[in-house]
Amino acid sequence: MKDLRVRVVGLVALGLVVLLGAAGCSTVPVTGRKQLTLLSAGEEMQLGLTSFEQLKKETPISKDPALNALVQRVGKRIAQVAGPDMPNAQWEFVVFDSKEAHDIYQTHPRHVQFIEENK
Repeated sequence: MKDLRVRVVGLVALGLVVLLGAAGCSTVPVTGRKQLTLLSAGEEMQLGLTSFEQLKKETPISKDPALNALVQRVGKRIAQVAGPDMPNAQWEFVVFDSKEAHDIYQTHPRHVQFIEENK
């Protein structure tokens, strides 16, 4: 009897996990693949913007005009291609003069950052 109860509770728990996992899934428009969504697009955007503003305050920004011009040109092209799939994106391209910035900011995939290696 106890063994049956454990099995039933286990199956119910597994069913709830599968149900909640399926409820948190969405389809990626570009690829058509399913993804687990833990944050809404708005929450993700706000988290990224907040982190990016903090990173800009704490991390030196490159003063290399040629590198900045290159990054702006490439960034604008990326924004043009990605724009239709991300209509509410706020695009800004910055070259950080820090190797550490890449590791710090890697958690926010909707933001693009370019890192200049220290010479």
